[in-house]
Amino acid sequence: NNAILALLDNPGSTLLGVQRILVDKEYRKQILSHVKDPIVLAFWTQEYEQYDPRFRNEAIAPIQNKVGQFLSSSLIRNIVGQPSSTLNLYDAMNQEKLILVNVSKGRIGEDNSQLLGAMVITKLQLAAMERVRIAEEERKDFYLYVDEFQNFATDSFASILSEARKYRLNLVIAHQYVGQLVTDTSTRVRDAVFGNVGTLVVFRVGAGDAEFLEKEFTPEVTIEDLVGLPNYNIYLKLMIDQVRSRPFSANTLPPLAVEVSADAMKHIIDASRSTYARKRVDVEDEMNRWSGFGSTPVVAAPRIAEKRPETVPHNRDRRVVPPNDNKSFVRSAPINSPTSKPPFISAARPQSILEGRGIKPIEHQKESLPVLKPPPAVPVTPPAPKPISLSTLRSSNSQEESPALRRHRPVEKKSPGSVAELRSVLKGVLAKRDQAKAVPKSDSWQAGERVKL
Repeated sequence: NNAILALLDNPGSTLLGVQRILVDKEYRKQILSHVKDPIVLAFWTQEYEQYDPRFRNEAIAPIQNKVGQFLSSSLIRNIVGQPSSTLNLYDAMNQEKLILVNVSKGRIGEDNSQLLGAMVITKLQLAAMERVRIAEEERKDFYLYVDEFQNFATDSFASILSEARKYRLNLVIAHQYVGQLVTDTSTRVRDAVFGNVGTLVVFRVGAGDAEFLEKEFTPEVTIEDLVGLPNYNIYLKLMIDQVRSRPFSANTLPPLAVEVSADAMKHIIDASRSTYARKRVDVEDEMNRWSGFGSTPVVAAPRIAEKRPETVPHNRDRRVVPPNDNKSFVRSAPINSPTSKPPFISAARPQSILEGRGIKPIEHQKESLPVLKPPPAVPVTPPAPKPISLSTLRSSNSQEESPALRRHRPVEKKSPGSVAELRSVLKGVLAKRDQAKAVPKSDSWQAGERVKL
């Protein structure tokens, strides 16, 4: 803000000076010599000069980014970089002239299109407000047509719709649907459009727009009626003597075919250029002189060829020296010749890296290396088992044989008896089994005790 205010006090300043006043100290000093506002002068001489360089760079980086991106296009730079404009919008409004502004995104980019379009609309708004010097009955109507209105739907349009009527500035906007008039934080433009419109003419619309417009045509027209309108049919609501009529339907005419001669278009463009335009070469030369480059084109400095240094041979490393820039290389013998010396080998140079360091190869060291013999094997004798005494194996308080004694006691081998003895033993076993089966189950049996056989 202070940069623009400082430039406004200097005649002939352009938008290009915004970036220069932030970084060029001499230019800033020249601009401040013409500034009369004490607040702006105090900011640049006291506050801005005391900024830390790192803080200053961080503060001006966003401004340089936005302004630099806008001025990077040569088309826009040639328009806003001129100190004076050949178009007077105030005279064009009063003289009923036609002004066509092409801000296509494909030519200048999306961001530049929105910014340049917003600048033109703001300039038209300011020109319309200058009509306050003209009597209201003498003001002529001026129609402003804005295509793809959603790209320029700023809050300034809300002011135009609310206040520009008394200045006879009429606005015609074209967009796809009502939702494009609403931003993430504001519905001011949409409210201004429908709050300042007297006559409503509606063709076939989508379901979302029909739901919004139904409130204006209820109860005669429903959402289904607005969505299902055929081609060239409309619903309208007129403002007659500051009173709105009831909604009704009507038929319109199809688009009229207009033939435009190519020669006529070329004649109009040439006449406009000869009257209002300047040559691009003159504009660019003027901006170069203002920037300090002058009219001399900037060319790259000539490239100086550096001399290739020679390779200095070392005493221990006498390799082939590559040729220098003043001496050509001549081979002494073909590279595959058997009489030629092997490349990159010299008698004074060691043949191996190990030899160069005083280390012999492994195969030469086998004779000088000591022979390492394994130490003699020491026989390992297992420890003798300790003798077990009978006193430790037999319990002193019990006459029953100890399990340890039972393991060390020799087993007596009994010779098998006769058949009669075996039969008697078997009969005794069977008798005890039958006796065990005949014993009734008592409580002790249920507790888990069993008869010992």
